[in-house]
Amino acid sequence: MKALIKQTFYLMFLLLLVMINSSVWGQSNRMIIKEYKKAKENVMNKFASFDINNRMELYQSMDMLPRIIWGKLNRKFLTEHNCTIKNRDYSIAFYDYDNDGFADQFVLQTLDKKEIKDEFGFIYDLNRDGKTDYIIYNGGSMITNDNPFFYYFYHWIDTNYDGVIDALVYNNIIYSNDSHTDSNKIFWIMDLDKNGKPDSVDFIDGHRGNVNPINTSEGIWSYNTLFGIKTINSNDENYFNMFSEVLKAVNTK
Repeated sequence: MKALIKQTFYLMFLLLLVMINSSVWGQSNRMIIKEYKKAKENVMNKFASFDINNRMELYQSMDMLPRIIWGKLNRKFLTEHNCTIKNRDYSIAFYDYDNDGFADQFVLQTLDKKEIKDEFGFIYDLNRDGKTDYIIYNGGSMITNDNPFFYYFYHWIDTNYDGVIDALVYNNIIYSNDSHTDSNKIFWIMDLDKNGKPDSVDFIDGHRGNVNPINTSEGIWSYNTLFGIKTINSNDENYFNMFSEVLKAVNTK
């Protein structure tokens, strides 16, 4: 009899712990969702139209959004369809993190059984016209000069809301000679005249806010990355195509 009472008490104690943990977890989730919604609303109110002179503040504000929710909340599946990007077939699925009925994240998965690969990004509609115009694409982790560990995202922006990406933002480019990236140098590759070709490459020093043009020779820019030297040709009509194809796939829900 004593053993039964002891066992019953133990089970009730475990049940109480589960209830407490569930309550704390639920309260924590509500706080995260509230923080995320408030931060997203503030960004959209402040940056409804793209201003090149205010781009660093936009980047910093947007870069924080996925960091609030990713890995902290359970996501809800919304919808899925197939798409083609750079002549490869993918399945693209959409997920809602903050329970507002709109997608916060997309996941791309190749349909090639020989090479199954998942990629993902977070999506936002700055001008609130119902279409995504800002993609924060998954990057990865790296060691930097000023931070022992840093997780980075790529930012792809449709600055004039015409359905075409015309600004790319990177923070994983090696600019010094010590083989480490500097997370405070934010590189911008832009199509300022909207003709599909990159015509401006510079970086903004996150510490000082200075804009520093990258040296160019006959319209060709070179920069160092973790994967070696990369070049950008101002006559390349297809430079932004892949990013715009992803944007098109995201907006075809």
